[in-house]
Amino acid sequence: MGDFIVIALGRIGVLIAGVTAMKLLTTFFSPEEIAAQNQLLAISNLLASGLLAPLIVYFARGLIEWRAAGVLPEQASVLVRRLIALSLPLAALGAAVNLHWYLVKGISPTWVFGLLWLYLLAFPLNFLFANFVGILAQRPRSALYSGAAAWAGLGLALLLFFRIERIDGWILGTHLGLLATLPALMIVIRSQARSAGDPPAHFLDMSFGAIYRFCWPQVVVYALWWLQSQSYRFMLPSLADQQSVGLFFVAYALCSVPMQAFESALGELCTPRLYRDAGNRGGQAAVLAWQSYVSVYAPAILLFGGFLSLALPIAGKILIGERFHGVLSLLFAPVLTEMARALCSTMHAMGLAQVDMRVNLPVVALGAALSVATLPLYVAIYPPVIATACSLLTAGVGALAVVVYLTCVRYRAVWPLRNMVLALLLGAPLFLAGAFWAERLAQNWLHALMALIVAGGYFLAAMACFIKRTT
Repeated sequence: MGDFIVIALGRIGVLIAGVTAMKLLTTFFSPEEIAAQNQLLAISNLLASGLLAPLIVYFARGLIEWRAAGVLPEQASVLVRRLIALSLPLAALGAAVNLHWYLVKGISPTWVFGLLWLYLLAFPLNFLFANFVGILAQRPRSALYSGAAAWAGLGLALLLFFRIERIDGWILGTHLGLLATLPALMIVIRSQARSAGDPPAHFLDMSFGAIYRFCWPQVVVYALWWLQSQSYRFMLPSLADQQSVGLFFVAYALCSVPMQAFESALGELCTPRLYRDAGNRGGQAAVLAWQSYVSVYAPAILLFGGFLSLALPIAGKILIGERFHGVLSLLFAPVLTEMARALCSTMHAMGLAQVDMRVNLPVVALGAALSVATLPLYVAIYPPVIATACSLLTAGVGALAVVVYLTCVRYRAVWPLRNMVLALLLGAPLFLAGAFWAERLAQNWLHALMALIVAGGYFLAAMACFIKRTT
C-alpha cells in the first residue's frame, strides 16, 4: 500500500499538470488550432510510439536480467545511441509525408519538421527513463521525476506562447519539457554498476535479429492501433470540418488524461511483478504471471471508470474553456471507450509475458477496421462529434471481445471475474450518478464539490480494499 501511495502522489502531480494544460489550451486556442496540434501529435506518435518505443519496450523486458548480468549500462548506452541516430531520418520522413498530403492544417512545413525532430529526440528518452525507474522499483525517484517533464513542458509552453503567440510556440514548449528527465536518466544509467556475481543462465541480447523478432509485431500493432484511435483526426476534416477534430479531442482528452495517469500508476505497481513472475520462460508461467497482473489491474480500471463518469461532467466546467462546454454532455461514451482501451492493454501485458507481441495483432486489426469503416457511417447519421464517439466506442468494444476470446481460448487464462463483478457493483452507484445526476449537480458549486469529495473518497476506499485483497 505504501508503494501505491508513493506512485499515486507522483501521478497526481502529472494529472494536475495535464488538467492545467487542458484548461489553458482550451482558453487560449480555438478548436481549429487544437485540431492542428493533434494532427501533428498524431504523426509524431506514429513515428515515436510506433517505431522507437518498441526498442524501449524490448529493453525494459530484459532490464532485470541485464542488471543481474552486470551489462545494463552498456546495453542502455547502445539503446540511447540508436534512438538518437533514428530521430532525424524519421523526422524527415514525417515532414515529407505532411508536405505531400498537407495533413497538419495551420502549421508551416518548416515548423512541422522541427517539432517532429525535437519530439522524436525527447519522447523516447523520457519514455526510457520512465521504464528504467519503474521496473527497477525506484519509486521515490519515479515520483519525484514523473511530474518534471509535465510541469517543465507546461511552464515552457506558456513562456513560448506569450512570445510567439501561436500554437507552434505552445507545442515547442511541451516538447522541450520532455527533456527535463534527461539528466536523471544519465545518472540512473551510470549508477548501475557491474555485478560481481555470475550472470543468469538466460537473458535477452541486443542483437539486430533478436530486436527485430520482438519489435516488428509491435510496429504493426501500433500502426493498426493508430488507425483505430487517431485516424479520425485526418478523416473528419473531409467528412465534416476541422473544428470537429478539436472539439472531439477535448471531450476525449478529458477522459483519457486521468485514465492514462491512473493506468501508469497501476503499471508501475504491477508491471515489475509481471516481469519477475514471467521471467524468460513463457508458456504457463507467463499465463500465471498475467493472471496475477490482471487480478489487480482489471477491477481497478472498472472502478476508476465509474469515478470518471461522475467526476468529469461535474468538474468539466472548471477544467476546460467556456467555448468547449458543449462537449460535456458527450463524455459517457469516451469514458466507456477508455475503459475498453485500458482493458485491451492487458493483451499487451500477455505479449510482454510471452515475449511475443504477435498476440496483439488480431485485437488491433479488428479495432482499426471497425474505427475506419464505421466513422463515415456514423457521420451520415449523427453530428460529427457524436459520430466519432460512437465509432471509437464500437472499435473499442470489438477489440475487447477479441482480447477476452484469445486469452480464454488460446492461453487458457482465467479472468478475475469475481473481483471484476465486485468492482462493477461497487462502481454502479458512480456510473448511475454520472448518467442521471451529474449535470444537475454541476449547476451548484457546493453540491458539485461535495459530490466530488464523496466520489473520490468512495473510490479510494474501494481501491484500497482491492489492493489488500489481491496482494
